[in-house]
Amino acid sequence: MMTKKYEIIFKYIQDLSVEIPSAETFMISREHITKYVLSININTKTLKNKMLEVLTKLTFKDPNENNKKCHFEILYATVVKINDDKMQKK
Repeated sequence: MMTKKYEIIFKYIQDLSVEIPSAETFMISREHITKYVLSININTKTLKNKMLEVLTKLTFKDPNENNKKCHFEILYATVVKINDDKMQKK
């Protein structure tokens, strides 16, 4: 019988941000949405009892310098328990 090396305890949205300054900005953003860039950032934080929190941040924004743009961001957290004693701390 094969045991799982890890177990997902729970997942949740830690933070959600949508910034649309005005109706005009929203209309301009809709026209230029294909120029927006998605960035992904993943970090981990060690918790107690062989658990860690994996934080995944997705940011969708216009990389150009202009005043008429929207900003979308979500921070998604997953708490994972490590069941494998041989797994390295890294």
